[in-house]
Amino acid sequence: MRIIFAIFLCIVSVFAFAEDWARIRKVSIGTIYVDTGSIKREGRLMTALILVDFRQPQTDRETQRLFRSALSNESYDCRGNRAGTTDYTTYSGNMGRGTVIHRRPVVALDLKAAPPESLAEARLKYVCAYTR
Repeated sequence: MRIIFAIFLCIVSVFAFAEDWARIRKVSIGTIYVDTGSIKREGRLMTALILVDFRQPQTDRETQRLFRSALSNESYDCRGNRAGTTDYTTYSGNMGRGTVIHRRPVVALDLKAAPPESLAEARLKYVCAYTR
C-alpha cells in the first residue's frame, strides 16, 4: 500500500508544477504542448517537459495498451540544433491524466539533429527561444 501511495505522490507532483501548458503546434494526430514553468538551462542544454495530446487513442508498442497522451522530459542543444528525450510516460487519459500505461526511462541521453520543418525542430525552437 505504501508503494502505491508513493507512486500516486510522484504522479501528483508532476501536475503540481506542470500548470503552464503552452501550445507549440497542432498537427493531424493531436496537439503538442510545453510546460513553460519547466523550461530550464542546464549547462549548455535547455530542458523542458513536453506533452503530446492525441486525438485518437494510440497503441503502446511494448504493452499493446491504448493511451491518449504522453509526457516526456526533453533536452535541447540550441547551438547544435539537436534534441533528445530523457524519459517518456504514456497515460490513458488526455493531457497527461489517467492511469500510467507505460514509463520508459532513457539510460543515456542521445541528442540527435532536429530535421528542418520537423516536430522536433518546432519543440527545439520554442524552448530555445523561450524567455521568462
